[in-house]
Amino acid sequence: MADTHGAPKHPYHLVDPSPWPAIGALGAFLLAMGAALGMHPDMLGKGVESMVHAVDWWIVAPGFVIIFAVMYWWWSDV
Repeated sequence: MADTHGAPKHPYHLVDPSPWPAIGALGAFLLAMGAALGMHPDMLGKGVESMVHAVDWWIVAPGFVIIFAVMYWWWSDV
């Protein structure tokens, strides 16, 4: 009886804050930018094309790893 006294009633479920959406967004950003740079290495200009071509797919790999890690840990929290 003491638990219900003074507690606000909400018609919806309040979830606890989670870091996983922000971390997943970082992974999606890295994945998208790495894929875009991999398909269009001249996107940032002709002067940096050789450098971008050397690292483009190494940007995709952390994106995949972060997304799969977020999927695992987010679903293990639920």
